[in-house]
Parts: sequence; structure tokens; C-alpha cells
Amino acid sequence: MTGPDIRLHQQIGQEIRVMDDLLDLIRKEQELLVEARIHDIGQVIEQKARHIANLAQLASQRHALLGEAGCAAEEAGMQEYLNRHPDPELHDIWEKLIDRVRSARNLNNTNGLMINTQLGRYRSALDILSGRNASLYGPDGQTSQAAGNRKRGFVTG
Repeated sequence: MTGPDIRLHQQIGQEIRVMDDLLDLIRKEQELLVEARIHDIGQVIEQKARHIANLAQLASQRHALLGEAGCAAEEAGMQEYLNRHPDPELHDIWEKLIDRVRSARNLNNTNGLMINTQLGRYRSALDILSGRNASLYGPDGQTSQAAGNRKRGFVTG
């Protein structure tokens, strides 16, 4: 392994460690969402933000190393570097990082869907409680707007 290979290997290894911590936080967030422990999520979100900022800084450092090696100082530069330096160990560690990034993205998307579902439920409950959009089931099993219409001074039936 050459000097730049070693430095990139160390850099990517550091990114993997931070990414692993971020994945743990995203999983913790998911647990809290499943358990509806909304009041505990704020702290996890703050920690996620710090880890994401740290990952952005580490990626900038990796980009600088790529630039020093004569490659594009951006994500595409890593593939360029790997094509020029066929080091299996470096390829493997890069793939590990990419896999973790994909996992984090997928878990985070799932958490976003869960949050949107919860928000929809809360909005529906608030709408019913406030009399807005209160579609209720009548004795015939059909929805009726009776609750909302009563508020306006007339009843449908």
C-alpha cells in the first residue's frame, strides 16, 4: 500500500466509524417512532445532525486527499483513484462505506415515512376534535358529514 492509499484507508475507516454511529442513531430513532416516544426523538435528531456534519467534514478531508493524489476532489474522484490504484483492501473498505451510506439512506427514508404516517394520524385526530373534515360513520355504515354540518346550522341525514 502506498502513502496515499494508507491515508485514504485511514480516512475512509474514520468515516465508517462515524457512519456506524449514525446508523445506530437512526435505528434508535426508529425504535422511538415505533414506540411513539416522540418526546425522546429531539435528542436523537440533534445527535444525528452532529454526526452528519462530522461526516461532511470527513468527506471534505477525503476529497482533499484525492485532490493531492491528482484526482477530482469530489465523490467521483474516489472511483477515479480506485481505477488508478487497484488495491483490493482499499476497494473493500470503500464498498463498506458505500453500503453503510445506502443503509443509512434506506433507514432514514423509512423513518421519514413513519413520521409522515404519524403526522397524518395526528392531523386526522385534530380535525375530528375540532370539527373540521369530520367524516363519521353513520348507522348505515356510510360516512356522513353530520358532525361538521351541524356546526354550520344544518343537519344532513
